[in-house]
Amino acid sequence: MPGADISRRQLLAMAALTVLALALFVLMLVAFEPTPVLWVFSGLMLVSAAAFWAGYAVQRRR
Repeated sequence: MPGADISRRQLLAMAALTVLALALFVLMLVAFEPTPVLWVFSGLMLVSAAAFWAGYAVQRRR
């Protein structure tokens, strides 16, 4: 992401995605009959959010 400027709106959207991903994962932990599809979607959301925040941290350090 060299040279990529991330707007405040994009940061807020990713923060919302992170919160939703965590909420979905917690829901999967406490749900009585979670489906494998929901596990996959919650896992993809968590991985996506973690990758964004890791990339953002690397960009900010440069």
